[in-house]
Amino acid sequence: MPSPHHELDRALDARGAASAEVRALLDQLAEGDPDVYLSALSAAAPEDLTQPAMSHLARRGELVPADSFWRSIVSRRRKKQLGVLPEQFLGVDKSWDRELATAAGVPVAEVLFAGGFTQSLAHLRPGTVLKPLRANESAGVFFVLGDGEVVSVATTERLGSIADIRAVAARQLGGPPKEHRWRVQELVLGADGLPARDVKAYCFYGDVALLVEIRRFPRVEYAYFTADLQPVVPGHKPLPAFADPADTTLDRGGLCPAKLAQARALSLELPVPFMRIDFHNAPDELVFCEFSSVPSRSDLWKPEYDALLGRLYHEAEVRLTADLLAGRRFEHWARFQEERLRWRARKRGATAGPTSGGASAGRR
Repeated sequence: MPSPHHELDRALDARGAASAEVRALLDQLAEGDPDVYLSALSAAAPEDLTQPAMSHLARRGELVPADSFWRSIVSRRRKKQLGVLPEQFLGVDKSWDRELATAAGVPVAEVLFAGGFTQSLAHLRPGTVLKPLRANESAGVFFVLGDGEVVSVATTERLGSIADIRAVAARQLGGPPKEHRWRVQELVLGADGLPARDVKAYCFYGDVALLVEIRRFPRVEYAYFTADLQPVVPGHKPLPAFADPADTTLDRGGLCPAKLAQARALSLELPVPFMRIDFHNAPDELVFCEFSSVPSRSDLWKPEYDALLGRLYHEAEVRLTADLLAGRRFEHWARFQEERLRWRARKRGATAGPTSGGASAGRR
């Protein structure tokens, strides 16, 4: 049986051959009907375009093959490897995210305790949530409902004891819960008295393009909406959908213009082209949850939605660049970034320890 490595090599070779074949076909079409040629160029992938073909398309039409949300995400991640980007410290630690949102005047849930895992368990009360400060999605998050029932947010599994919390957290986080960096906060409720639904806003520097509503209890259900609250199914592999589409809070008027304005305003406080901003949908306002610059499942959009979000990404880059060239300052972000850089310098200095000459051996 061929090894996966050899299979990958074969697939890459086949892709290269296919790209060469597409280029050859485009060259043939260039000699025929100009409209047919332009249409073919618009449908080609960026790697299929030669420089002359790209220039021809740019002069006579839009370079829509370059519009890809997933390509933009991957490219941005690569840039982060090569240097410092504004979102370097966003979406890393929930307490950091909360700090920036608070500075920007966005409502946040009250934190009742922050510290070790074991100590956190002692602070759990009805109407609270236990969260790790560094974890993906809802892993390791637990509701304590008004009747004292404990529920795993990731699975809606009902737990019977504190020991169950420890065991389930270990399973979801891939190991025993570390004894630091946990938080107990108030449970934000929706208009129905149940845990408020999540609203995840795909924000492109002041432009909200897509909204995801998630019911966490008593079952997990997802719904997707455009910014004007039209329901859509944008992904190849949709997550569990609402059994009754009319049961979404967004469809029933639970997201007013003022709430959307909250998301747009916070997005404009960040000098980045894209950020998914997660909220809890309380009756009168959105309560901030966290940032995510690389949302999960971003590679699974249908082609038309990947292209749409990719275009919005490029448009946001243009608007942001114009604002930066005009001298716009991002005061809340700048203070946040300065604090994080000082924190990193202290951490590196503590890790390096004193040298024989008394100076820090940390990297400059």
